[in-house]
Amino acid sequence: MNIGQNIRYYRKLKGLTMDQIAAKMDVDRSYLSKIENNATPCSVEKLFILSEILDVPAYKFLVMDDLIEENNKWKSVIDYCELKNLNPEWVLELVKFTTDTAKKIRK
Repeated sequence: MNIGQNIRYYRKLKGLTMDQIAAKMDVDRSYLSKIENNATPCSVEKLFILSEILDVPAYKFLVMDDLIEENNKWKSVIDYCELKNLNPEWVLELVKFTTDTAKKIRK
């Protein structure tokens, strides 16, 4: 994972579009796209702004977070939610709850 991928991951997890984030950052959508695609570096100032908007500690954009790797298996769920305008964070919590409940029942 890299910074741009981490930013995209958390943006999608929160169910926000690039346009919404760009408006809150007071930047062009194309600039945010370049950051997410690692075509341009993200300044520390912008990183902290993204941190506040996405309610994610800034360090999580900089490291290969185990949570991101764990949730990569849910990428298709996030993509589906985006397509259907659902909140991916809520759907992921529901899927995790259902999975955990099923594991407990099987024991």
